[in-house]
Amino acid sequence: FLSVFFLLFNADPYGGLVYMGLFSAFAVIAAFLFGKIVFKKSLYGLVMAFLVTIAPSLIAQAKFVWNPYPMSVFLFLTFLFVYLSLTYWYF
Repeated sequence: FLSVFFLLFNADPYGGLVYMGLFSAFAVIAAFLFGKIVFKKSLYGLVMAFLVTIAPSLIAQAKFVWNPYPMSVFLFLTFLFVYLSLTYWYF
């Protein structure tokens, strides 16, 4: 994942910041969708997105380019898909 933006920006370190900014934005969107779908209200999705936005560990992930940092978006998507598979499997 890191090499794509490294090549797109011709080895400029700014590409890594763009990369991490995009993944941080996707993590907030995934947290919003997770909260909205699980709790059935948009307000809970907004609260979850707000909490993800102010979390100190996720703020550090948005600033620095390191290999395991983009995993937060995949973590929220995994929670969402596991929840959806369990709810649809039982009903």
